[in-house]
Amino acid sequence: GVSITQSSGSAGAGSQIILRGGTSLERDNQPLFVVDGVIYDNSTSSIGNSAYDGMLANATSNSNRIMDINPEDIENMSVLKGPAAAALYGSRAAAGVVLITTKQGKEGAVEVNLNAKYTTSWVHKLPEQQKTYARGYYTSDENGNAVLQDYTTQSWGAKISETGGQWYDNVGNFFENSGAWDTNLSIAGGNKNGKFFLSGSFYDQDGIIPTTGFTKTTFRFNGEQKWKMLTFGANVAYSQSRTDKTLTSAGLYGSSGNGSMTALYNFAGSDDMRHYLNEDGSKYRMFADRQNLEDDIENPYWMLDNYKMKDNTERFTGNFSVKADIFDWWWVSYRMGIDSYTTENSNRIGTLAKRYALGELPPLPVSLDQPYQQHEQAVWRLQREPDARHIDRLHQEHHQLPLGLGI
Repeated sequence: GVSITQSSGSAGAGSQIILRGGTSLERDNQPLFVVDGVIYDNSTSSIGNSAYDGMLANATSNSNRIMDINPEDIENMSVLKGPAAAALYGSRAAAGVVLITTKQGKEGAVEVNLNAKYTTSWVHKLPEQQKTYARGYYTSDENGNAVLQDYTTQSWGAKISETGGQWYDNVGNFFENSGAWDTNLSIAGGNKNGKFFLSGSFYDQDGIIPTTGFTKTTFRFNGEQKWKMLTFGANVAYSQSRTDKTLTSAGLYGSSGNGSMTALYNFAGSDDMRHYLNEDGSKYRMFADRQNLEDDIENPYWMLDNYKMKDNTERFTGNFSVKADIFDWWWVSYRMGIDSYTTENSNRIGTLAKRYALGELPPLPVSLDQPYQQHEQAVWRLQREPDARHIDRLHQEHHQLPLGLGI
């Protein structure tokens, strides 16, 4: 069977595909993808360099590149594994092969198809939360008497009903309903000597976490022309995608900064999490008079506004083929193809840099000649840059020139 596991529920998140069980404990167990005879790269690129920007590579969700294909362009799919896959593609097919054939034009009248669909999703089930006690916890003094402490984010203090306050559904208010528009247009036609297929699509999805989303635009042209004993074919596809993300499972290395999900689930229900700005637009600090700024636990809404993470990918794939029908029982074909894409991942953590620039945080006595921890190095660099931005640019390009003989 085929096991497909999505890495997360965020917009633009990738999926892991395993065919009939894994084959290795050390290598990637995902199959090789072949689209119209051209090997299609399905890598996952992640960003995060704790030595530069304090970010961990697993701080957010990442995409894999098979998502660059427009599903509406697919005519059929087949799966190979074992000796059959190894015979065709060698060791690269150790985990199996997924063969994808895209649509072609058909002989007859020109067909124009336009379809659009809208899907929505939401958080089905939220974790249970206690709604009785306010933020705080109890300790005892030297006489054994209970003493209420409110210098905490824990929620085991006095009963909310006794404090005159109220309980806020911070978790429920944080998530949004996600919507996705998928619009596709295709034109196809042909005659006995040639056929063509032309398509374009636009996909726009909003995430369940505010400010997150995924957009993708694709174009494809498939054509075939016969001339005497020769048949010429060309397949060309272009896609452009963008993912807007946020810190989710982790935050800044070696500091109190958390991912938005970690901070969300630990926020006390007796405090309104939507109150993250003061009236003058500055950051609201719950313990401003008790601790330094760098020790604050970040509010998820503040993180969404100030921590920007995104990736942009442009991809071009194409192949050109020539087939010669020498006899009714013997043909020779030659195909050359290219799969090229560039992905730019970027993190922008501008808030910490601005804190230092404004003198809100004391400078650290760190020099490049002294050893220091990774988080100190990150802070040192952020201190001296007006906007801390880490950009990774990945370029992949594959050329293929297979020759085929058939009877």
